[in-house]
Formats: sequence, C-alpha cells, structure tokens
Amino acid sequence: MTAVGIGFIATSISFVIIQAFLVGWFRRILGSTSNSSSSKEENSVAILLCIRGDDPSLRQCIHSIAAQQYSKKKLFVVGDSESDPGLATVRSALAEHPDLDARVIVNPSIKTSCGLKCSNLIEGIRQVGDEFDIVALIDADTQPTTSWLTEMVAPFQDPSVLVATGIRWMEPCGSNWGTMIRSIWNAAAIVQMVCYRIPWGGSLAIRRSFIVDADLPAQWATGFCEDTMLQNLCKKNGGNVAVVPTAIISSDEETTMTACIPWISRQLLTTRLHHPKWPFVMGHGFFTLMLSTALPLASIISLALGYWNIGSQLAIASMVVQIGNLGLVAWINQAVQKKQQQNGETGRSAKRLSTVAFFMGVLMTQFVYPYAMIRTLINRTVHWRQVEYRICGKKIEMISYAPFVSTLKEDNSPETLSL
Repeated sequence: MTAVGIGFIATSISFVIIQAFLVGWFRRILGSTSNSSSSKEENSVAILLCIRGDDPSLRQCIHSIAAQQYSKKKLFVVGDSESDPGLATVRSALAEHPDLDARVIVNPSIKTSCGLKCSNLIEGIRQVGDEFDIVALIDADTQPTTSWLTEMVAPFQDPSVLVATGIRWMEPCGSNWGTMIRSIWNAAAIVQMVCYRIPWGGSLAIRRSFIVDADLPAQWATGFCEDTMLQNLCKKNGGNVAVVPTAIISSDEETTMTACIPWISRQLLTTRLHHPKWPFVMGHGFFTLMLSTALPLASIISLALGYWNIGSQLAIASMVVQIGNLGLVAWINQAVQKKQQQNGETGRSAKRLSTVAFFMGVLMTQFVYPYAMIRTLINRTVHWRQVEYRICGKKIEMISYAPFVSTLKEDNSPETLSL
C-alpha cells in the first residue's frame, strides 16, 4: 500500500470513530432517566406559540396543548397579521377547549432587524408579564405528548438550569425523497445539537428570571432565530442548558427536495450566526464533503487512469466511510425509536424504510449536506415563509414582508414548517 492510501484509510477510520463517539454520547444522554415523576407543580408556565400560516398540524397542536397534564399553564398564541389563516384555525380549535386558559395576540409592531418569529416572541414576552415562572415555546408543526410540559419543567428543580430543550425528530414517512433526506440529515444533526447543547425552539422552556437577567428581548431584536443563541447566553449568566431526553417531538409532515435543501441551509445558518460551536459544525460538513464525495471520485479517476493500487485503496477508504455512516444513522434511529417506545409513542421510522431506500437516502444526504453548507456560507438573502431577509455578517435585515397568503403549493411544503 502507498503512504497516501494508508493515510486516507486511516483518516476515514478516524472520522467514523469520532462520529461514533459523539453518537455514543448522544445515546447516553438519550438513555438518561427523567426526574419529572418527582417534580411538583410549583411553577406557573406561559406557553408561547408563534404562528405564520395554517400549518397542517396546527389544530392538533392546540389539542395537544389543551391535553397537557400540567395544570398551571396559560397559552399565548402570537401572529403577525389578523388576516393570517392560521389565526382562524387557532380560534376554532380553542373554541373546542373552553377550559384552556388562552389568549390570541396580533403583533402590532413588526421589527425589521430580526427574524419574524423573534419579533413575535418579543411581543409575546411583553404580553406575558411577570406572573409566570417559566416560559415554554412550541412550534405549530409539533404534536407534544400529554406529559410534554411536565417533562420540560422538571429540569428547573436544578437552580443552575436556565433553559431546557426537547429533541426534534423528523419521521421519514411518505414517498418523497425530500422527506427522507430531511429525516436522515436531522438524525445526524440532533447528535450535534444534543452534544453541543444547541437548543431547539420547537420544544423549549426558559426560566423567567433568565429572560430578564439576559434581556432576551434585546438579544432577539437582532437575531435570526430565538433558540441557538441561548446556550452562549446561559454560559455568560452562569447557568446551563438541560436536554430533556423524554421530550422527543416528532413531525410527520412531508416535504420536497426543492424545499428540503433551503430548510437544512436555514438550520445551519442559525448555528453560523448564533452558536460558538459553528467551526466544529462547519468542519464536519467539509470533512463529509471530502470523504463522502471527493474520495469515491478520486478512486474512480485513479482506476480509470490505470492507477490500480491507489485507486483500490481510495475505494476501501470510501467504503469505510459509507458503511460507517450507514451504521451510525441506523444506530441513532434505533436509539430514538427505543426512547419513543419507552415514552409510550410508536416509533415509525423503521417501519417505513426499506434497506435499499435507507442506503440511498444516506448516500444522497451526504451530497445534500455539503451543498446546503456552501449555500449557508455564500447566500446573502434568505426566504422563509414568504418573508425575505438580508444577511450581512451577523446582522439581520428584513427586506420584504407581507401578511401570509396560503397557496396550494405552500399547503404541502415545508415552507409552512417552523424553523
């Protein structure tokens, strides 16, 4: 074997081992037990639900919030326009739950220096007031279990916990490749999110005193998203982010390839703008590009030119990466499905995927991921839910806004999904 070939094989093995270590760490956190059973309802909780558009799961989300076993709660729904079709759905769903303490708010002042959700949250926090101990955020495309709020509040028994985050899970249901790739990419992404303590706004709880001490409304006023920045702010305020392993929130809404890539790019953008571990995330993306794309291409070229020795060694290195990635994603899926079953949910992923489809999805994701990473680095405008933003360094500017208008295309598009 040549030194170059040995080097690439060793690099491939090392890359897989490092990823396996992170996945093992993730599985250990996921397997930890929750202390919710011993928690007491001492905290009053304000639930903030920001909407834009009529998400397919919005009505069920309201039903799920009403069904929460936690009693000391009040729901605040924030929209940016009275004409938003989602508000009609919200009011209709709330009418079915007269016992749910709820309030609908229309944001009267849209800020142009931040993401629209951040702008709505600032208004929501202002309306919530000081009588609540915890503020919980949830996305309109989620369907939390009845114990979700109890699980999210439990970590605050530890005074050092300032933020608690659930885990985002995308089901690879349906027949669209975009849904499959989004699911596989997310399975890998949540490992980094959990290990790096990157909070997710779709299932998030924040201590009310931390909102005041860190002046979160001022932080959100210049942010693209509300969640990713929280880990760094917690550290500055002497606290930490707790991962709630039992709060796995699944989404089974489908998406397309053309919408999946911008969605992945937006997730990466939030980390680039707001999280200190961005260099590690970016490094992982480019290592994926080199080992998953450049290696097989170099192997094919070498073999075509008659360099059988180096070509075969590069092929071995490429196979190590592919087998490793396939096994690690399957390992993540197995851990999440096991946790879902422990939580009384039905893990659907394994039942929906054939071995061939799973392998093809993993392979395709390795091409989509680096492409989305490059988009994140070079794009200066972002379109999200019919709003256009300009990104200048870490500065956000909303350059085009109008009330949400439903279209047939968007009704079945992840553009109606939360960030």
